Amino acid sequence: MNAKQTTVISIALVAVVAMGLYPPWNYCDLQYGWLLAPLERDEHCFGSTFELATGRLLLQWGFVIALAAALVRAFKGPKALETLKDYQGASFNFTKYAAPCEDWKCDHCAGCWAKFAEYDGPGILHEGYVTAVSYDGPLDQSSINGGALIFVCARCFNQCHDTLGFKLESLSA
Repeated sequence: MNAKQTTVISIALVAVVAMGLYPPWNYCDLQYGWLLAPLERDEHCFGSTFELATGRLLLQWGFVIALAAALVRAFKGPKALETLKDYQGASFNFTKYAAPCEDWKCDHCAGCWAKFAEYDGPGILHEGYVTAVSYDGPLDQSSINGGALIFVCARCFNQCHDTLGFKLESLSA
């Protein structure tokens, strides 16, 4: 859950609690008669009782909850954000894709699973962002100095770099 979603839920919770603490009342045919009662001292209101307008209260709560749910969904963020959150603060290099060995067919974007490869084909990416992260598993050709290479396509990188604090390093010549 991101900061915008948390803010929406907090505001909705405060609104629902406030509506519960100050509910709508029926008094003298006024919708919020308890607020206006001191101003309205008519004789036709004399002897009227306060009644909780439960239908209106439930409608208000339902509206706030539905609006909050819609806003939380709207502020969800890109799908790649969930899969890339493990690489928060990582330093990336933008580079042309090169397979680590001759037998290596392709790699995939860690965010959206787009394919990186040296050969041409529909949807094949030839350049993107790469970082090396520490890796405790068995070393293979995709490992460099105890680190695994993580590839991220330009679309996922651009969607998530501000939120996840990705850093862009230039390759030294």
